[in-house]
Amino acid sequence: MDKVQYSSSKIHTSSEESSSRHTASMAAVLNIENYAGPWDRAAVSHFLRRTTLGHTYNNVSELLGMDLESAVDLVLADGAMPSPPVNYDEDEDPSVSIGETWVDTMPPAGVNQNYRSRSMRAWSVLVPLTEGISLRERMVIFWHNHFVTSNINDRRLVYDYLDLIRGHAFGNFKQFVKDMTVDHSMLRYLNGRDNTKTAPNENYARELLELFTIGKGPLVAAGDYTNYTEDDIISIARVLTGWRTYGFNSATTPLAVGFDQNRHDTDSKQLSYRFDNAVIENEDAEEYKTLIDVIFQKEEVARFICRKFYRYFVSDQIDASVEQNLITPLAQIMVDNNYEIKPTLKALFMSNEFMQESNRGVLVKNPLEFMASIVKSTKVDLMADDLQANYNVGQSLYYRLRDMQMEMHRHDSVAGWPAYYQAPGLSRMWLSAVSMPHRMYLSDRFTSYSYNTGGNSFRIDVLALIAELSNPYDPNILIEDLAELFYPNSITENQVDFLKSILIPGLPDFEWTEEYANHIADPDDQNLMNSVDSKLRDLISSMMSLSEFYLF
Repeated sequence: MDKVQYSSSKIHTSSEESSSRHTASMAAVLNIENYAGPWDRAAVSHFLRRTTLGHTYNNVSELLGMDLESAVDLVLADGAMPSPPVNYDEDEDPSVSIGETWVDTMPPAGVNQNYRSRSMRAWSVLVPLTEGISLRERMVIFWHNHFVTSNINDRRLVYDYLDLIRGHAFGNFKQFVKDMTVDHSMLRYLNGRDNTKTAPNENYARELLELFTIGKGPLVAAGDYTNYTEDDIISIARVLTGWRTYGFNSATTPLAVGFDQNRHDTDSKQLSYRFDNAVIENEDAEEYKTLIDVIFQKEEVARFICRKFYRYFVSDQIDASVEQNLITPLAQIMVDNNYEIKPTLKALFMSNEFMQESNRGVLVKNPLEFMASIVKSTKVDLMADDLQANYNVGQSLYYRLRDMQMEMHRHDSVAGWPAYYQAPGLSRMWLSAVSMPHRMYLSDRFTSYSYNTGGNSFRIDVLALIAELSNPYDPNILIEDLAELFYPNSITENQVDFLKSILIPGLPDFEWTEEYANHIADPDDQNLMNSVDSKLRDLISSMMSLSEFYLF
């Protein structure tokens, strides 16, 4: 095949190649079967469980007044970005007062900067746990696990990296890759800043292909995978030479990313037949953009990322039928929309595959999803009047995530958390002998006891929780409403009976009805309130200990 020349503003291909690609596009299955089932409480609950981080009983009631498309548009809406993290406990930093943000301020010499780490840890948990009905924070977790950076000790860089992710959460994937390629954290983490014409470093080039864009595919021959070759990695590393970073943990030099032409390889770079023998000519600081345009000419990029969307939002099992009937047309939607993420996700969320009952409850909640289903679904108020109390609980919950094997900003490898890639266990890997006791501790603390940190206590207001349900006077309906909130599928009559035996052990239904009615009639009676409260705590604690609560 003839070589294809790539320049700064245009990608030139032969008419034969263009025609071939057009034919392949037209051959794709263009129709995705949309969901046409009932839009009832079970369906809405499933939709919210998969598209948000924690929903309430009333959230389901609100969305019942919409149709599926309106609900999808709601969660995909662009909302205001969260306020940045602040200094909440360090009074010796002369440049950042208590209550002010530090994200744009150089760390003064002689001031312990651990407070910024504490602030970032707390903020990283409080933001998703206080978000409304939106997809964005769930996408932040997805992209943080896709474009992994880890152990970046200057927390300004971590904030900028997360800000980049939030800004692109459902924007343009191609532009996202371009911006991430020259992100300060990424240049440090995968050694892009060390990549020079005299000592090329292939770390980012390899992950750009294998993990971030097109995927490796099976090995075909020595050094030749399905989608690229080892020689492509060598050439791409040369394209990416010359980038530098400045100001890391410096009290005198501002943070910056720059391009050093003297460190850049200005010779032509030849890619393999996997990329149509493209030749990328020197463009200095603009060259990486052309490289990414070349990679994105391959529609396997869209299929690769759509498979990751499917595993994250629908099921971690992809068979030939899913590949043909959903992944292929979904990828074509992405290509036809110039790699815009939002229309791709909208098509996915409206599909029958996403909404159908057989895909409900097939994934294990990651630790943040588990935490959110305890805290957000029951409306635990983590935002006290005191700034320090807010951040203390946020940092404490960050460490609970770490104990459950999900520490943000500290991935063990560039591949991300094993539960999203390591078969055959996949999402089931979130559950282990190490993590399970910490999950049970967390649910017990917010239900039966209280979650204590920094002199403050937090727990579920069980009386306020059930007051929002359809009929808290009837123990059967009460349990069914809570099961709808907590579980991805309906529970059996035997399970209702078991849970009812915890609420009113050995007693007829009317005993609960009368006791609860008496409490409502006289809410100031402390003995009545304590009795009802205690029974509800036992019930909800038991419900959160069942295996169904760990699924979504």
